[in-house]
Amino acid sequence: MGTGKALFSVSVADVGTQAKHVESNLERIFALATKWQATFLLDEADVFLESRGNKVLSTD
Repeated sequence: MGTGKALFSVSVADVGTQAKHVESNLERIFALATKWQATFLLDEADVFLESRGNKVLSTD
């Protein structure tokens, strides 16, 4: 049973890995998903949720 909404799938590559770009990219992506009334899926979200200590996202 579907929701009738489009699925807007975004990967880590679309969001970026540098902290200074992630926030602005996510704001742009969320604005598009809202405008399109789409269900938003952040593929590979675990990359952002993983405890990284001193590691940076771009090391993966």
